[in-house]
Amino acid sequence: MFDKAIVGPHRRHMQTFEGLLEGYDNKIPHSIEEGFAENHLMEVVQHFAPKLLQSDPELIDIYNKYDDEMKRSFKIFQHVAFKWANSELDLSDTDFESYNDFRLRVKQAIDRIDDSLNNESSNILIVTSGGTISAVYGEATGCSDEEIQKQNFRIQNASVSEFLYTTERFTLKTFNVSFISEDLKTYI
Repeated sequence: MFDKAIVGPHRRHMQTFEGLLEGYDNKIPHSIEEGFAENHLMEVVQHFAPKLLQSDPELIDIYNKYDDEMKRSFKIFQHVAFKWANSELDLSDTDFESYNDFRLRVKQAIDRIDDSLNNESSNILIVTSGGTISAVYGEATGCSDEEIQKQNFRIQNASVSEFLYTTERFTLKTFNVSFISEDLKTYI
């Protein structure tokens, strides 16, 4: 049972939370946390991929290597995502959040949860998106930005990850566990 829930600000976060509530006999008190908003990676890719396909030899090779449109699109997405995570894209003429700013925003949201606990034990449900979950994963494990991005591509929609947060540590307990059938599983 959860003592409270923290829900990301997107409509799909609240829809997911409302769906979870249907499985509980009682309501779970909740708050909205702007810090758990999804990153702008999809928009970043949509903006930069066409430009990079004109100038980035590696991305041009990826485009030419894959005949399958789904696989090609995914590989292009990954390539641009790694460039974003490595601060290799010029975001100055855009409103896009940098990867470092995204990571900082998520860390600050985690810190606000810590501050609200007042050294009390609490089971908190957080409902958010895959990019944000991968950033929380990074905070808990201390892994590299590249590993965080790799995990981001592995996160299943509607999966559950558990983190243990105490005054001494913040660690990963379980990651990316799905309770839905294989035919319904989706990613990104």
